[in-house]
Amino acid sequence: MNISPVRAAIVELLRSVANVGVVHEHEPLLSSIAELRKVYVHPALEQLRGWYLKRTATRTEGEIFEAAVETITWDIVGYSAVAEAGTSESEWDAVIDAVREAFRADYNLGGVVASCTSADRNEIGIQVRESQLVMFCDVLCHRARLQLSTLRYREPEIT
Repeated sequence: MNISPVRAAIVELLRSVANVGVVHEHEPLLSSIAELRKVYVHPALEQLRGWYLKRTATRTEGEIFEAAVETITWDIVGYSAVAEAGTSESEWDAVIDAVREAFRADYNLGGVVASCTSADRNEIGIQVRESQLVMFCDVLCHRARLQLSTLRYREPEIT
């Protein structure tokens, strides 16, 4: 089953969040720090702030003659330059919370998936796996690694 519609729906929803910055469908892999910095600086914010999406796992469960359940796990990784004034951590937390709220409000990504839950339903919506300071593009940045599980049903293939 093609994952492109799921990826596109996640990226579209992420881009709809105010002050989220630049959003990439895949992790940009460039040969120099200067090139990488260019693709992460948001022109309107005039700041290094951006995200990328990566599928980290796909799991399919189900019987041969029943619809299978496909769960895809996505990492959504974001960076934001640390501000001199010392308020950047609370601003970054507000962006993370806005992202979480956007995914809570659109639990099925506009109908592209059945839900944004883990297969065992223990986790609902997007989860914050880590938030820390890192050096990225020679800039001190906040980094967040969010994780989302999308669940969709696949019809059985009968030959």
